[in-house]
Amino acid sequence: QVLRKLVSLAENMSPKTKEMHVSLVRALTYHAILPSTICIGMTSFYFQISGFRSPLIDGMIFIFGCIPAVFNPLLTLYFVWPYRKSVYEA
Repeated sequence: QVLRKLVSLAENMSPKTKEMHVSLVRALTYHAILPSTICIGMTSFYFQISGFRSPLIDGMIFIFGCIPAVFNPLLTLYFVWPYRKSVYEA
């Protein structure tokens, strides 16, 4: 829906501005999907409470709970052009 609105307003934007807006919408989409990985960690915790014991399940609780905190800044650095440009130039 946001992309459709962006396309309708694109006539008045420069190509660089259009590209930046599309990139920001893509970044927001990935940022919105990222917290769903916590559900995998919570499911692992539920299995552990239910009596299923495994070192793998123990690790999954913490690994999938930490994924948003680790990847959120990395996604921002990748999708926001000024940040990506400064990272690649360094």
